[in-house]
Amino acid sequence: VTSERGLGMALEALKQLPMTDLRLHVIGAGRDASLMAALQAEPRIVMHGRVPWTELLRYYQRAHVGLALYQPLECFMYCPGENAVKILEYMAAGIPVLCSNFTGLKTFVADAGCGLVVQPDDPAAIAHQIKTLYENPALRRQLGSTGRRLFETEYNWEQHEGRLIDLYARILTA
Repeated sequence: VTSERGLGMALEALKQLPMTDLRLHVIGAGRDASLMAALQAEPRIVMHGRVPWTELLRYYQRAHVGLALYQPLECFMYCPGENAVKILEYMAAGIPVLCSNFTGLKTFVADAGCGLVVQPDDPAAIAHQIKTLYENPALRRQLGSTGRRLFETEYNWEQHEGRLIDLYARILTA
């Protein structure tokens, strides 16, 4: 739970949305006391704290959208997508992704049809995309279904096992 992962921007976007039934569920712990206090002060945010990784899928499957609002920092900008574990977890759960509009993530998410992208440091733009998904359950289902299909056919252990083993073999023999 960090500002670098977009939680502050998500909070600001949530404040711009009038839907009283909208909830932002936050899983994880944070060290930034001011961010944690701000999140806890918003009644539409539900803080779950740390959750065992074996339970994450259960939480995701009850969600309508998965946020990956990585901020424009060098450590996130290079991300091609398929190494973004959080996005793959959302795809596995069959929920649409709303993520940062970095080139690699845009290709991986929006161009592939499993989510939308947004300028991650613009709360008004984030609010607009959340509203779009909120108001369009058919779009959410379509994006989530595409993500799930991609997870099953392309982004899973069976598809990548051989490449990883080959990589380890090359490293160990070098």
